[in-house]
Amino acid sequence: MDIGNLDQLILETPTNKFIIAPCGDLYLCIFTRADAQLGLIRVVLKSIQKEIDG
Repeated sequence: MDIGNLDQLILETPTNKFIIAPCGDLYLCIFTRADAQLGLIRVVLKSIQKEIDG
């Protein structure tokens, strides 16, 4: 199954969110409360990825 590269993986529980995103040859892992602004976190992660990946 060819589904492409991983952009972000988001796990949600009733109390928390866990976001994993590739960054270069490593991964960024963010652990937040459930009420965190997911859209803002995704924008910041994309910015970090672009800065590190070039």
